[in-house]
Amino acid sequence: MPYHSTPLSSSYDVPTVVSDLHTLSRDRATETALKPVHGIDQLATIDMNSVTVLANGEPTKWNLVCASSADGYMEEMVIRIQGILRWRDLPPVSGSKDRLQPRLATLRQRVDIGGFDDPSFLQCLDKVQEIHELFSRAIPHDRLCQWDPETYPEGISVSASNRYFTPRRYAGTEPEIDLTDTTDPTGILRSLKPAGMVHTEDNEVKYFACSDTEDGKCYLPSSPAAFKVGDIVEAQISFLAVPIRDETVKMIIKLRALTMLSSVHTRTANFRELAAAASVKRPIKRMLRHTGYDADDDALPQPKIPKLGVAQTDVHMTENATPLA
Repeated sequence: MPYHSTPLSSSYDVPTVVSDLHTLSRDRATETALKPVHGIDQLATIDMNSVTVLANGEPTKWNLVCASSADGYMEEMVIRIQGILRWRDLPPVSGSKDRLQPRLATLRQRVDIGGFDDPSFLQCLDKVQEIHELFSRAIPHDRLCQWDPETYPEGISVSASNRYFTPRRYAGTEPEIDLTDTTDPTGILRSLKPAGMVHTEDNEVKYFACSDTEDGKCYLPSSPAAFKVGDIVEAQISFLAVPIRDETVKMIIKLRALTMLSSVHTRTANFRELAAAASVKRPIKRMLRHTGYDADDDALPQPKIPKLGVAQTDVHMTENATPLA
């Protein structure tokens, strides 16, 4: 498992955050049970009998889909997971055109979501393992690689990503669409030349902010820059498996949308750090001073000043004086 040793801020109140995450996850699960959100289930409570793996496309890839559909066609399964944003690589893309052009095929939006010891998040980890097992049984010849999640000091995370571009030969019937200002606010991606690559709806990631109103939950479009490590978020994800190298297959967790649920704890941690920094009394440093010129003053010849007695001093000072009348 790839390990990240970067800890959260020392001002970050972990017990309170985990408690709030548990409350939010529980409330979201209750809302989903009472009023399904466009058919998007909670990962922690998904019924594994309601999903199946479908092989399609050329080259073959496998998608997690709804087990049945009243319309007679399969629908990709999009699932919700709540957690603490542990790492992010979101728009805008940084770098010069010369550096980005060779990396065009691998550029992606990605998040790592953790949950410490929150029971709902631990259930999500178990469900990911069950979904991986489902893929392993659908993909022949034991070609599926093991799930290799990112880990942090507080435990395992769920990583979800989505590439900005797809090779045209893998896009299938997906039509090419324009990059949005949300995805490419600086225009750097639109200035590149994606030879053999296309941006489709499958590459789109949507960003929202959730707020409570008198009429219930309100979801407004948000900027990717609004998300910070430590925020409590909800990710909408889908699962697929794709061939990689040596005829092996890898399960991918694809990021579909990211919603801000609470940023209060990261803001509080920032204020605490600012207050702590302002209260520190910094020692006054001794001021240095240099006079003279660039040349080495010590190397210059110094004039010899004779030592004068009191009488000599009087004569020296008065020899050119005008005599008094």
